[in-house]
Amino acid sequence: MLPAISADAGHRKPKFRPRELPQKYYLDHFLEFRSFLLEQCAPLLEEKEHELLEQMMTWPEDARCLWVRIINRCGAYVRLDSLNYAEIGEMDSALRFLRQRGIVRDVQTCDWPAWLSALTKEELQALWPPGDSAAPAKSRPKAVWLEASARFLGFNSQESRKLATRYLVNDWEENLAYWLFLYFGDLKGRLNQFSMRDLGVMRTRKSTLKLARFESLAEAQSAFYHACCYQKVRQLTPAQLAESLVQSREAFGIIAQQSRDAYLLVAGNRLKAEYPELAMQAWQQSGHPQAQERWLRSRYQQGHKAEVEAKLKAILDDPPDESLLLFAQDFYRLKFGASRTSLLTEMLRDSQRCLTLDEAHLGRAEQGIRDWYRRQGKVVHKAENRPWLSLFGLLLWQELFETPGLAPANEFERLPAALLDGSFYLRLQHAIEAKLALLDEPEKAMAKLANTASRYHGEPNGLFRWHASLLEKHGLLIKHSPKGALAAQLRRMAQHFGHYSSGYPDLMLLENDILCFEEIKAPGDSLRRNQLMRLQELKQEGWPVSITQIEWGIDPEQPYVVVDLETTGGGHASHRVTEIGLVKVVGGEIVDSWQSLVNPQRHIPSAITRLTGIDDEMVKDAPVFAALADELISRLQGCVFVAHNVNFDYGFLQSEFSRLDHHLRLPKLCTVREMRKAFPCLDSYSLGNLCRRFDIPLERHHRALDDANAAAQLLILTQQQRMQ
Repeated sequence: MLPAISADAGHRKPKFRPRELPQKYYLDHFLEFRSFLLEQCAPLLEEKEHELLEQMMTWPEDARCLWVRIINRCGAYVRLDSLNYAEIGEMDSALRFLRQRGIVRDVQTCDWPAWLSALTKEELQALWPPGDSAAPAKSRPKAVWLEASARFLGFNSQESRKLATRYLVNDWEENLAYWLFLYFGDLKGRLNQFSMRDLGVMRTRKSTLKLARFESLAEAQSAFYHACCYQKVRQLTPAQLAESLVQSREAFGIIAQQSRDAYLLVAGNRLKAEYPELAMQAWQQSGHPQAQERWLRSRYQQGHKAEVEAKLKAILDDPPDESLLLFAQDFYRLKFGASRTSLLTEMLRDSQRCLTLDEAHLGRAEQGIRDWYRRQGKVVHKAENRPWLSLFGLLLWQELFETPGLAPANEFERLPAALLDGSFYLRLQHAIEAKLALLDEPEKAMAKLANTASRYHGEPNGLFRWHASLLEKHGLLIKHSPKGALAAQLRRMAQHFGHYSSGYPDLMLLENDILCFEEIKAPGDSLRRNQLMRLQELKQEGWPVSITQIEWGIDPEQPYVVVDLETTGGGHASHRVTEIGLVKVVGGEIVDSWQSLVNPQRHIPSAITRLTGIDDEMVKDAPVFAALADELISRLQGCVFVAHNVNFDYGFLQSEFSRLDHHLRLPKLCTVREMRKAFPCLDSYSLGNLCRRFDIPLERHHRALDDANAAAQLLILTQQQRMQ
């Protein structure tokens, strides 16, 4: 098997072949959905909802099909001419049936102006009498036409009445949104997800278990109401938001409270300029850590120092949240203590170091630092959140995904609600601690992880993606972490997943059997609070941690591989490589070179032969690209990829590796671009002209190794210019 070019390399997904669905698939999916509502969520439905869901099974099938089609459409207002479905035999009869039973109705005066928002811009314009001076210009956006129509027009005009006859009203839209919320747990769920599941477009969990998320009607309705408030908060004007805030309801249940806290945070942020007092009230009422922080900062600025000091002390004595605790510690030190520096400043001062990284790694600093460490012979891996989440998921798989009453509510859900609402550890403390205890016995722990990985490999989950080297990083974490440290961090994750699921350092290194963590910051990057928290926690548990600040420049030890390819044509999607030349440059000197002809397994056009001198006879006994792939990878690994017009050569190699199901990902540098920067205003930057201009030998132009050697000399020339 080919080794990966980088830690981010991966395999292609198999070609997707869609499945076929039966003609009335949408009805089958709704009936599946209906069964869940009546069987699992019966206490969470009002009487009228029960009646409708029960009675619909007595309707004619055409009426059932039509109603399900209507509710699958977005919005409460549906155009009649859009209801054109070949599988519904008696459309008029089905529509008449739904009208008679009040399932759908005509547009009425009470629907104005909500109905207006469902109209197109052209329909809004058609409502206006010709020449009306209050009408906006035709070029104005729909929002302007909507506002003007709501202000100056009325439902009783002839134009409005005429257009209204083309629409139906589905009064069950809000009920459907509530039902979908019960099933999916958020406002993004749609019935077409069932179709995507059956088509194979959307991967779902294998479990057929379906569970209700709420214990009472009041809790479910409160959660839905506050989720809707949070969804709409950014759409309201400050005046509308101020009115909405006054009318907001109490939250029942953890899910409702979380949505309300988030809503109040955003509401306060949007109100602070025009309604500062209401903004303060919103932040004070919110349990969100950021809202509490904003309230405390604002109260301090207003001069209420004693009140703020008392509140900070209360947080320090009994912290409701780790993020808020960190803020309280920092703010108290700065405002009421003797310290003049923040925790962040002190940590940066104690743990920071600086490294010069070659500018070719711009935008990919972490990869550059990994390559730098590997050149020092150190074991280094990309870390961030992935190894922590995957270790957490594999170690506690049964508790997370197979515990009755706690597992994900249905096949579409990737995480159990108990993990998100903070009750996971409280409800499964004994089982979780038993698993965490395995970490003190590395062999047993790794055997458990391997067993879980082999049994559930590929199963969709909301924690991590499966890949071949998943257990390698786990082995380092388990074998080389301080005793008890790994269990302590995973315990925090189980207790407060939302706070401890992100912010982990970029890299983990193994030095003298000691596992270290390192956060990489390029110029302009800042250290976020959750990153600071993770660094502090890891340090307190005994792991060495550091922050490496990157400076861009020229790293004299950075290896470059100058590449030149000869090909059968100019397009990498349809043409193939015929020759490869590599020249390695380190410290401004050529240290190695390599060349090979390549059998492109296709005819070389005569025009290409005239240009390069390479013909079919020359390459017939040459190795194919697949036979050279391992050699290429070993020579490119850890180097900056350099070429004259780099995207041409890089694109061809990417395509060749892609045909082998591997992903080439290396930092790139173009000698055309570097020469333009180092020597501006030259007449030409072609390889031949540059070689003549700077007396660089180029005996066989358009042969791979000769061109690569020439480009290497250009690279050295630009580096010398930069150093000066």
